[in-house]
Amino acid sequence: LWRCCYFGGRRIPYQPAHRLFSCSIAFLRHCFTNITHDASEKKMAPSQASSRGIEAWKYGFVFSLFKVFMLIGSISAEKMINRITPTACYLFGQGGFFIFTILFGCLYWAPGGDILLGLSIVCVILGGITNTFYLVSMFAVFTTRFPKYRGGIIAFLEFLWGSGNMVGSAIGGALIDAWAYPLPFFVLGAITMLSFPVIVKFSSKLNQYSDEEDTGDSSTEKGGQSKSYYWLLIDPVFLVDMVTLMMSWIILGFNEPTLEPSLENFNLSGTILGSVYTVQFASYSVGGFIAGAFSHYEMETFYGMVGQLFTILAYLLIGPAPFLPFSRTLALVYISQVFTGLGMSAQFVCGYCHGLKRAVQRGYPDNLRTNGFLSSTVLTFAVFGAMVTPPIAGYVVELYGYRKGSMLMFGLLVIWAPAPIALWLHSVCGAKKESAASKSSLGTLNQDETMTTHI
Repeated sequence: LWRCCYFGGRRIPYQPAHRLFSCSIAFLRHCFTNITHDASEKKMAPSQASSRGIEAWKYGFVFSLFKVFMLIGSISAEKMINRITPTACYLFGQGGFFIFTILFGCLYWAPGGDILLGLSIVCVILGGITNTFYLVSMFAVFTTRFPKYRGGIIAFLEFLWGSGNMVGSAIGGALIDAWAYPLPFFVLGAITMLSFPVIVKFSSKLNQYSDEEDTGDSSTEKGGQSKSYYWLLIDPVFLVDMVTLMMSWIILGFNEPTLEPSLENFNLSGTILGSVYTVQFASYSVGGFIAGAFSHYEMETFYGMVGQLFTILAYLLIGPAPFLPFSRTLALVYISQVFTGLGMSAQFVCGYCHGLKRAVQRGYPDNLRTNGFLSSTVLTFAVFGAMVTPPIAGYVVELYGYRKGSMLMFGLLVIWAPAPIALWLHSVCGAKKESAASKSSLGTLNQDETMTTHI
């Protein structure tokens, strides 16, 4: 499969067998990760928790705690990658997430509400940290291993995420119907560990590759003290990239408690209701490849700006905005989900790719350590946005209704829009300056050659 893929007219000369197997496992894992999320929130919350006498706010706290420890894991993952080998961090996250899925499935047999709640808290602490270790190391390794095709790699990983959201919910429900609540978790655990021996087998090559990079980078830093990566966090361009990609997870956080209840007036069946989310994540998957193509040709700032405008248009229509002279229809909801998916994918993929480019422009080496810091920072911003938004969104929509409440998200996106627009203009001006400088240096070189020839 990989030998049939061409980027810029050149083949990718890597072994196809384990690449294809790894991609298949990655796809299955992304699908079943979303099965787990759907099974836990949609099935465990109303049935398992309520049947044990656990109040709604308590099991809501459990899922919020999962995001809190995802945030903690994303912050500490970068240090973990630097202290141990990248594959060790990857395998630690993979093994820990396997244990989490099995334990979470076994909660089905917890004898009482208090025990169920306590064990759930322990499980989500383990799952939140190990899941982000897995994700951070995965993004760091992929973007380091394929430096020329980062846009395509990030787009492909986001395609898997969008596809998993489309397929996962349906398969998760079918597995629960086939036996009981624990089955999706046990299947996910089995799928997760399928790639474990493959990663172990090829870990020595990856570690050797990263060690060579570290040796080369350390030799370049002998003449001076290496810069701290945290200086990037006060770089305006880098911050714009991080906040822009965070917007995609803020949108997810806003939709989580508000979108489905707002559709109750349409009296939709479960199938039609699911199709609303299918449209969103199908658009996200397709949009990821579009964003990857723009990033590959170094136009990520332009398409990131377009993605921001897409999300503004989405929230203009989904309510619709109170100042528009027409009422809400299901067709408008579907159209808004198309723009939501396209906009979110553009924000995340383009923000990530330009953040990597900006780090190199600021003088940081293009190596595993830099990519590890970037992937850790990306997930930290993203998880923070997804963690903070749901309670605020739920409160505002409950207080003002969905049509007026959605203006909170619309206003936030409009306020932030000048930042990606300014970033695009900054990149255009920078490209013109570089072009003029290269022409000037070329002209000087030709003049020197002419004078030498004349002498």
